[in-house]
Amino acid sequence: MPARFRKALSEDAGETFVVCFAPNKRLRAYPLDEWLFRENLEKEREEQRRRDDGRSNPTESELKLKRMLYETLSETQLDAQGRFSLTPKQIKFAGLEKAVTLAGFSDERYIEIFATENQMEFDSEDFDTLFYGNSK
Repeated sequence: MPARFRKALSEDAGETFVVCFAPNKRLRAYPLDEWLFRENLEKEREEQRRRDDGRSNPTESELKLKRMLYETLSETQLDAQGRFSLTPKQIKFAGLEKAVTLAGFSDERYIEIFATENQMEFDSEDFDTLFYGNSK
């Protein structure tokens, strides 16, 4: 883990991360305090959606996603060299065989982990469209 990422960690997180699957064959590593915050927020949103929909149980697709996510979670701590471990299932999912890239998303407070060979290719037109939206 790069030093600049470690410096951004809150004291509440310590050096503990929760790692989970993410879209596009990537993993996400959340500082523990951020994970707990998001977990509580999601529980509140889920309860509100159920009240709004008049149902007491999650839908089958909500359950499936939750199972996929929680069955692949791991909690890990940084070692003295700033490394953390991943489970064999996580390594296989993300295809982490050779070079690995870490991308920090400070506004979302997580780190994305992926095989460098799976890095998305963008051309300048794609970037401009995404950055400025459809209104140029």
